[in-house]
Amino acid sequence: MITPLHAGVGSGLGVIDLPIQREKHTNFPKIEASTLKGCFRESLEQKLGRDTKEIHLAFGCDGCDLEIKEFAGALGFSDARILLFPIKSVKGIFAYATCPYVIQRFNSENSDFLLPEVDELTISKNSTIALTGGDVVLEEYVFNVSKNDKVDRLADALSKIVGIKDLKQRLIILPDDEFTEFVSRSTEVITRNRINNDTGTVDSQSGGLFTEEYLPAESVLYSLLLFGNSIEVFKDTTPKEWFIKNKRGAIQIGGNSTLGKGIVEVKINENSK
Repeated sequence: MITPLHAGVGSGLGVIDLPIQREKHTNFPKIEASTLKGCFRESLEQKLGRDTKEIHLAFGCDGCDLEIKEFAGALGFSDARILLFPIKSVKGIFAYATCPYVIQRFNSENSDFLLPEVDELTISKNSTIALTGGDVVLEEYVFNVSKNDKVDRLADALSKIVGIKDLKQRLIILPDDEFTEFVSRSTEVITRNRINNDTGTVDSQSGGLFTEEYLPAESVLYSLLLFGNSIEVFKDTTPKEWFIKNKRGAIQIGGNSTLGKGIVEVKINENSK
């Protein structure tokens, strides 16, 4: 994730006026599959044209200018789930955190690309986030960690799909509960003003100040991309080959695109079945 991202749910019942999407049972941040699908479609329409036949075949059609007016597309998306979460570190600027539950869930969904399972409170032997005494300080919390070769192997495996060169130096495996606490409370919360267009001052009638929640830059999420059969054959290619060839290296997801928010780098594991 290149810039902070707000995939919102409208208004919230908590202290944040505009919270991000979260899983009900874990409270982990997520991006709904419908949001992802719409953003990828918009990106490809900007590149290839809005009424391109292949886009309709890939993403589906509702009243398009084809012989069959309504049909489902060949591409399917799962919700994007958290894999790595950046946390401010006393040493090394920030750490990439994950937890055993996240790794186990990733493996259950990606049987053809299994990540090494690792113990909690471990870091790489080449880590740069540990203090001289061996502790890692994330925000105001101190963690006593140990160095483990399994973290190096996990970082090597993850780097193949996410492309983070210094992941081995920054990676830490937190306990499930502590990871949940960080992803629940360490997102970015920005306070903004509503401005009256006529006066150019704060619009006190509509409440003035409001808060927005963002997933921080450097967050890493993953989604499953599913390829089915379209109602017509793609010209000289398959839906998977067409998507990989035409997808952009970066797309915009979520709100506040005019403020530079939601710029996301897209990585595809082309070897996945």
